[in-house]
Amino acid sequence: MYEVAVVGTLDPVWGEVVTAIVVPADGADCSLEDIQTFLSASLTRHKIPRRLELRDHLPRTATGKLHRNLLRG
Repeated sequence: MYEVAVVGTLDPVWGEVVTAIVVPADGADCSLEDIQTFLSASLTRHKIPRRLELRDHLPRTATGKLHRNLLRG
């Protein structure tokens, strides 16, 4: 099982690009190409992540909500 967050991150050329931040399950592989291939069947091209970040955990608030401001970097 994966934990995933998708946010916009700053880009010098485009201003902002879609970034997938993934916490992979133990022993699981995850690549940007795999994610793009999977999502291309159901999303339009501009919504598909252009970047991938692998993390150990996703930051959460005291109530358990995802802390998106910390992810945008």
